[in-house]
Amino acid sequence: MDTLKKYLDLKDRTTHYSAIKIFYQSAPLLAVCILIEIGAGQLLELNRDLSFFALVISLIPLVNGVSGNLGSILGARLSSALHIGTIQPGIKQKELWNNIAVSVFLAALVFLILAALVAFKGMLTSTDFIEMVIVAPLVAILAGMTLTAILIVLSTFVAFISFKRGLDPDNVVVPIVTTTGDVLGIGLTLMYAGVLLS
Repeated sequence: MDTLKKYLDLKDRTTHYSAIKIFYQSAPLLAVCILIEIGAGQLLELNRDLSFFALVISLIPLVNGVSGNLGSILGARLSSALHIGTIQPGIKQKELWNNIAVSVFLAALVFLILAALVAFKGMLTSTDFIEMVIVAPLVAILAGMTLTAILIVLSTFVAFISFKRGLDPDNVVVPIVTTTGDVLGIGLTLMYAGVLLS
């Protein structure tokens, strides 16, 4: 009987979804995200004359893609857990920290592999050994891990706050995480490349 009651409660919670509600929760946020993304592109354009611009351009898709995906996956997992009740808003929960630990482990693993591939490609194709074989992999690891840590905190915070305020985290977490990741990824990659090559 308890299982049936839990199923009916869950069913009541999930039947309120509608295209109009999703649109109203997502559209304003997506409009703001578009403007922020344009600003991120302008930030990149302003730094086009830097001597290490080619290195930055080659690393930004890697850093932003991996970190944004990991932050979005964590946000989706937290959203699902909030909906079914296995996690409540708050940081003192084993399930939350397990999810965060897996995200950090995956980030470290993926960025180490990417750094090795970038270094290998640099050895085969680059005339500038220091920049492409040593600096580029370090920038990928430092920018990627810093960005992933920021996006993990942001994803957790947005999922909990949106759920507490009656919004569906599925509608707000991913746009915020990916947009923030794109802007910060550009900034962090430029910063670490500038510091290591100065």
